[in-house]
Amino acid sequence: MIRIWVMFVCLERHHYNKAPLVWLSMCSYWGMHHPALYKLLLTNLVIFVEYPVENTHSIIRSKTNTHDTAEQIQKKAKVVFQSKMEQQHFKEHFTQPKKPQWSLNNLKSLKAKCANILANIFTGIAKNPGKAKISTQGKTTKVLLPKIFGDEPVKIKVLPLGYCTSTIPDQSSRCDLPGCNINKDLSGKIFEGCSHSFHHSCLGEIQFCPLCQAFLAKKAESLSKTAKEAILNPKEKESVNEQSKNLPADDSELEGG
Repeated sequence: MIRIWVMFVCLERHHYNKAPLVWLSMCSYWGMHHPALYKLLLTNLVIFVEYPVENTHSIIRSKTNTHDTAEQIQKKAKVVFQSKMEQQHFKEHFTQPKKPQWSLNNLKSLKAKCANILANIFTGIAKNPGKAKISTQGKTTKVLLPKIFGDEPVKIKVLPLGYCTSTIPDQSSRCDLPGCNINKDLSGKIFEGCSHSFHHSCLGEIQFCPLCQAFLAKKAESLSKTAKEAILNPKEKESVNEQSKNLPADDSELEGG
């Protein structure tokens, strides 16, 4: 879940970059105050899915109005699922299917096809070193990856985590740590997950990228405050959204998740 959250942060997926934090917070709470429930979650994680809840929410939302009170929504929801047809539809999504949708042979075939596609992509990249280029267009930094996205530059957020931080990995430098004054070609370490590199002497005993840790810590704090505010004060959030509808959208809002 932490890795999924990091991916959503890098890709700037609004809402999705906050929901995993809420999930992790709930799991931490259960671990501290309800160990039995936490153990149940750990041993049966595969069956804990949100689809039945999301499906039910969609059905109720299609049968209610935005101005309905909580009591009206409750009554309409009961009426909806008292219908025989809706009850059957409801049960289908809350019970495990007797037969899996995909056979083992189907999955093996799909796995082989995906592996072949990825192998071709990686082979093309390996045979064309130096083709990727980073360029700045106004306030937007983009990257050209011809063997993946063709000749059209894409946003830098498709690159590893380090390119989302304020200190972008420098391929020509041995150490990305700001303030490093070592001029000698000493041994170093590259973190493959983010592409930041450091001298061993600059890292010391640290086993993780200090630049990305600081970036993610600030993001987690900022996004968790936003999520908490939206949960505790939903009406204020709705009023802000209504006001924003009357404002012209800029490029960042149009391209956001």
